[in-house]
Amino acid sequence: MNRFSRLVTELKRRGVLQVAAAYGAAAFVVMQVAEIVLPRVGLGDGAVTFVVWASLAGFPAVLALAWFYDVGPGGPVPAAPPPLDGALEEEGGPASRRWLLGSAALAGTVALLVAAWFGLREPTDPVPASGGLGPQTVAVLPFEIRGHPDFAYLGTGLVDLLTTRIEGTSGATPVPARAVMGLVGQEGDGPPSPDAKRRIAGRLEAGQYVDGSVVEAGGRLSISAALIETATGEELATTTVEGTEAELFGMVDDLTMQLVADLAGTPGARLNQTAALTTDSLSALKAYLRGQDLLRDGQFTAALEAFEEASAIDPTFALAYYRESVAREWGAQAGATEAAEEAAALSDRLSDRDRQLVQAMVAWRRGDARVAEDMYRTILGIWPDDVESWLQLAEVLNHAGPLRGESISVSREPFERVLRYEPDHLLSLWHLARIDVMEGRFDDAADKVRRIEALSPEGDRTLELSAMLAAHGDSATWQAVVDRLMDAQDITRRMTPWNVAVFAGRIDRAIGAAAAMAEPDRGREVRATGHLVQAIYALALGRPGAAARSMERVEELDPGLALLYGTAFDLLPFALANRDVLEERRQALEGWVPPEGCTSPHPVRYYEPSTCYRPAVRLYLLGLIEAHLGLEDAVEARLAGLEDRIAQGDPTRQIRGFITEILAERAWVRGDVRETVRVFDADPGHEWYIEALQSIFHSYARGRFRRAEALEAVGRVEEAARWYNSFGQAADLDLMYLAAGEVGRGRALQAQGRGPEAEAAYRAAAALLEQAEGAWAGLADEARAALARPGSP
Repeated sequence: MNRFSRLVTELKRRGVLQVAAAYGAAAFVVMQVAEIVLPRVGLGDGAVTFVVWASLAGFPAVLALAWFYDVGPGGPVPAAPPPLDGALEEEGGPASRRWLLGSAALAGTVALLVAAWFGLREPTDPVPASGGLGPQTVAVLPFEIRGHPDFAYLGTGLVDLLTTRIEGTSGATPVPARAVMGLVGQEGDGPPSPDAKRRIAGRLEAGQYVDGSVVEAGGRLSISAALIETATGEELATTTVEGTEAELFGMVDDLTMQLVADLAGTPGARLNQTAALTTDSLSALKAYLRGQDLLRDGQFTAALEAFEEASAIDPTFALAYYRESVAREWGAQAGATEAAEEAAALSDRLSDRDRQLVQAMVAWRRGDARVAEDMYRTILGIWPDDVESWLQLAEVLNHAGPLRGESISVSREPFERVLRYEPDHLLSLWHLARIDVMEGRFDDAADKVRRIEALSPEGDRTLELSAMLAAHGDSATWQAVVDRLMDAQDITRRMTPWNVAVFAGRIDRAIGAAAAMAEPDRGREVRATGHLVQAIYALALGRPGAAARSMERVEELDPGLALLYGTAFDLLPFALANRDVLEERRQALEGWVPPEGCTSPHPVRYYEPSTCYRPAVRLYLLGLIEAHLGLEDAVEARLAGLEDRIAQGDPTRQIRGFITEILAERAWVRGDVRETVRVFDADPGHEWYIEALQSIFHSYARGRFRRAEALEAVGRVEEAARWYNSFGQAADLDLMYLAAGEVGRGRALQAQGRGPEAEAAYRAAAALLEQAEGAWAGLADEARAALARPGSP
């Protein structure tokens, strides 16, 4: 037997191998239990380290005892000397058994060493890579206390107070205080080191953490806090508040609001920072930031309620009114202009930059789109990364531009600029999806719609985007959208046909979508709007017979609405009714006493089609009729009546638009085309698209068409083409002018030598009017004749 075999046999005979196996296994279990249990009972990592070292130190001692002593019935006795060589082989037993014992001893030793390594290891990378941290998750760590021991409770107390206050602010998610303190306890007694704090924040998966101190002197407290990025250890911001113990809760609120300003994170959240600095109420700030989250998620009604709550708590909170205006716009509810004006009135606490933002919003809401555009461009010239200005500039270009004949495609670049800063910006994706559909980029649109549905599955208006795509799909796909509409809320039922008709260009299918508004389970104003929209879509396709049948249903539900729009249909410049019909309309309007103000109780503005300011609309229509009937004195009386409406408080710019149209129409009827152009040129215009979507009268559709005709007549064909192009990209209530506008644009483009563009315009008109009747059939014939002429465009 060689020496190694003799040693193994002797280790086995003395029980050393058995002891090594048993001790290693037992120590492994003890160390694992210690690592789990001891920190939870407040003993920290120091106690775990003691257990590990004790286990390691005991291992050689136990092995030595096993070698020198045997345990008999009477207790430990010295081990017997080794037997002779022959007996040793026999006593050692078979070789397989000796190897089994050796393997067990080795396994026990390895288990001991592994447990020790895990128990004693220090993380080589205590903080996860930045990609593994939640950028909007923040951990508040215990504050260091310097001063009288009576204030020691603030060390952990501020963890609870700040964590509670941060909850629901700026989209930040605070780590529960209990979880923070559990990990802090594992660091042992005393305040954790800076590296330990980063390690704790990393283990909590917090992208940022708050570290601070409380200094007490003479009963006054100075609380300082630093916001630190976990991945890098970079100090992002510091803040300090001072006061007495009695003022503690107010101090914590102030501290929280200053920290929230720094938690905003992206350039797009800059207004959150401003909000935190311009309200004295933490409750108002929380409501505001909750509204921001809801607005970002496309839940406009809930967002509006949150902003209203913020302004109710703090009536001086300018940005709450500013965001309320945005929520009202996107929720299609009245009061967007008034909220913006309230924000402007309270903007003295804002910086010059933010005050300009508010003033630009007011200009936009008042219909001064050109002024608003210039103001946003000025802001961006100074602050190129102002995301809010890029967004609002894009809104102006997208919605006001088409009302003056510009393509909505010019808004693509500013919307994409917003996405550079905020890749998941819902409203930018929304607009870009519409632009993609209008440009025929259906795959790009589908990608955006999928992103929108993932970002805002509960959004108020997500269905309308799916409908745009489905409108170009097969019948089954389209029918599925129509079926979903039957379960949708009122705003979705109104906005879906608009998106399908305007952006998808499928007016035929939009008629079916509009039927969802006319269902018997809807309110009277919703049903009336549904039938009215169907009538307008029918006229857009050149089907006055179908339009008349829909208007009969409108008259049953709202006779005043039917009278106003029926008169507008009879006054279409390219389908003007004869004198007898116009006289009948005049008498009906003379005998009608319209109600003052907005009569519809529905909160969605698009269900107030021309119900606002009906007395002014009545005077406007009478003035147009009487201009055609040659009743000069009556026309003057209507103009004076409209001036009186301004004195009574009706919106000045809207009424001025009515006056402009009557003056221009009177000049046109007289045959003075240059005077018609001069009148229109003198008018500054009004381009608040919400009103254009709300009413054909507020979009000045008739005036835009007449202006194009007059410009064409005096040879200003380039301008004429632009105004003819002001239909079909913004509102849907003026789609009855779309085909005539395409024919007029074809003529104007052809006069400029722009043959391919003229051909496209004529083809668009011909496609719309495939089944045209009456005056629309004449438009279809003109378009087809232009395409059939030799050398046609």
